[in-house]
Amino acid sequence: MHIGLGRLLVLGALLAAGSAHAQLAGSLVKGQFGLQSGTQPPEGVVATLFAYDYYATTIKDPSGNSLATSGSLNLIAAPGLNLWFVSPWKLLGANYGAVLSMWGASPSVDAPRFNASQSTYGFGDMYVKPVELGWHTPHLDAITGFAIWIPTGRYTPGGDNNTGQGQWGYELTLGATGWLEQEHHLNLATQIFFDLYSDRRGTVGPSNTQLHTGDTLTLQGGLGYQLLGGGLNFGIPYFVQWKVTEDTLPPGVGAILPAIDAAKSFSAGLGAEVALYWSTTDGVNVRWLQGFGGKNTTNGASFFLLYNHLFSLPGEKKAPGTLQSPSKSPELSWR
Repeated sequence: MHIGLGRLLVLGALLAAGSAHAQLAGSLVKGQFGLQSGTQPPEGVVATLFAYDYYATTIKDPSGNSLATSGSLNLIAAPGLNLWFVSPWKLLGANYGAVLSMWGASPSVDAPRFNASQSTYGFGDMYVKPVELGWHTPHLDAITGFAIWIPTGRYTPGGDNNTGQGQWGYELTLGATGWLEQEHHLNLATQIFFDLYSDRRGTVGPSNTQLHTGDTLTLQGGLGYQLLGGGLNFGIPYFVQWKVTEDTLPPGVGAILPAIDAAKSFSAGLGAEVALYWSTTDGVNVRWLQGFGGKNTTNGASFFLLYNHLFSLPGEKKAPGTLQSPSKSPELSWR
């Protein structure tokens, strides 16, 4: 799902006519959560089939200026499967849940200026969230948890066919969805993600440097409006991401590619989203976000397409043919 390490080290140089700072990619996809991002699904197992596409042709330099580009970066995750289990078991008044996510990954780079064009496909890294707690009240939902990124994707330092990151990731999350009026139409949501990473597998360069991705802080959510008793939710999703510590890169990279060095980054995006449920068990979600502003980052468009099915737990009974109530309609995400 993410571009290979060798390409990441020279991302600015591959796409830009000028110089930029190198960035190692974290595992969390920007825009991955949108409307109702702070809401846990109803009790049961939500199985989500998803596809994700990110396409960028713009790089922002350390001052936030767009550099002249001569190439593109395209990241695809498809097909993907996300399993989100929510139990009736209570802890601190919250429902206990867990998440497992896996996908096929296809990163590609087209850089005519460097006479380089590369594309590959394979199994990506996996995401496991063994602990999640979700609270529901009439006007506020809340969610928190701990997750692990597992480096199951193909990875070799500097490889041109990587489909994974070659790093373990550890994620803490905290979020909420608020219902802003009595009728439960208007909803505002934010979830905070803090991701820390291990050193990447293998070493790079004569110095045998172990690459290390900086810690990232991400906010994702949106402002939505519900109709049809919670069956239709549409609105504006957003993301904001900061890399709060610098990457570890090989010494002397700047001598090969001027102005390439470790740096913190910032990026943000807005878009549009529509989620439609036609029963208590089935729904689709379409989400689009466009990156803007930022520093030391690529700017591009992200597109998510998701189909969700809710499996009831054994012994659980649901009224047939009714839509989810507004406070219980799940965030349509692939995690």
